[in-house]
Amino acid sequence: MAAFSLGPIAVAQPIPSVVAANGILCDLVRVVAGADVSVVCLVPNGGDPHDYRLTARDRSAIQSASVVFLNGYQLSPALDRIGRLKRTVKVAEVAVPSSPRRDPHVWHDPMQAASMATVVSNQLKGLVPLQAVAGIGARASRVRSELKRLDKWASSQFDTIPKTHRVIVTEHDALSSMATRYKVRYLPLMQSFASGGPLRPSSLGSIVQAAQSSGTKYLFSEAKNPSKTLRRISKVSGVPIYRSQFLSVDGVANGGTYVSTFVSNVCSVVTAQGGVCDRTSGDALGAQWKALGRSQ
Repeated sequence: MAAFSLGPIAVAQPIPSVVAANGILCDLVRVVAGADVSVVCLVPNGGDPHDYRLTARDRSAIQSASVVFLNGYQLSPALDRIGRLKRTVKVAEVAVPSSPRRDPHVWHDPMQAASMATVVSNQLKGLVPLQAVAGIGARASRVRSELKRLDKWASSQFDTIPKTHRVIVTEHDALSSMATRYKVRYLPLMQSFASGGPLRPSSLGSIVQAAQSSGTKYLFSEAKNPSKTLRRISKVSGVPIYRSQFLSVDGVANGGTYVSTFVSNVCSVVTAQGGVCDRTSGDALGAQWKALGRSQ
């Protein structure tokens, strides 16, 4: 009778699981991770990371995760305590240790988002088998290339805004990274002139004067329905609110990706302020980003 020798049987290794705290991180992590890592997202697209509260389901996902990716800079204060229980990485703080005014919304500069992707990639490489490391590195490299193209596109769009209108005026401070990158003046009205709480008449006077003298053609809302405060500022100052599209400043817009959300924000600002935005080429970048996410 012939004797058969059985070699070692390959056993499939379980796919590591990670948690990404918000929509921006979720998109970046998923694209870089591909099929090599399972990604659980806490804040859905269109959600507000500032007001996030842990649920029982989220706690379970966090306990099962190899690492939890947080934004940092207190974007989601409710998540700061996780570090005591689980390995966490505050991606924005590592990628951009000198964020202007410690603004947590660092992804509004695509090159800073590219640095975030590098931080994510470095962490993921330590979780996967050796044969998966090269794939993660290659995907991270493609992400950086796509974001470099996005940055170049955005710079060209902002350059079309007349000099007197190169300003972004919002209610709250969230776009300092975008303004710094593209050399646009930024005026977050409430943070600049109010100390918190109800808007006082003295603060309103300063805000109105600043809005009127800023050179902006519009005030930009951060929600589909502008806040009562922003409507009041608009009414008193005579500076209208840009109604065609609100700015998605806290994450990924519903049904979108990081790139499509960024393109929408840029075109809203550029068009409102008298520039010409090439939405067709921007949407093409968005389609390429989606294809990158599907090609894993």
